[in-house]
Amino acid sequence: MTISACDGVGKRAYVGEGLVGLSWAFLHAGAHSVIGALWEASDDSTPRLMDSLYSGIQEGDSPAAALRKAKLTLLHGDGKFAAPFYWAPFQIYTAR
Repeated sequence: MTISACDGVGKRAYVGEGLVGLSWAFLHAGAHSVIGALWEASDDSTPRLMDSLYSGIQEGDSPAAALRKAKLTLLHGDGKFAAPFYWAPFQIYTAR
């Protein structure tokens, strides 16, 4: 499951649960993993990151490996998207 909207992982922390938001809800509903943004994501860079992420998954990478590759693609690319602001908010959360 991917939540490419802003603050998809939640803003409120609960003891023993951590941040509670859409990612938490999807994991508790049975998703194996959820990728979500910790803060407001850029409308310019997010489509590029997601295209790279899904290309990696289609090629057989695990979601974690595909996310890492997508972030590295932006980091090592030319231009402003190399700054962490554009790729760092996306994290992967997995079910226990």
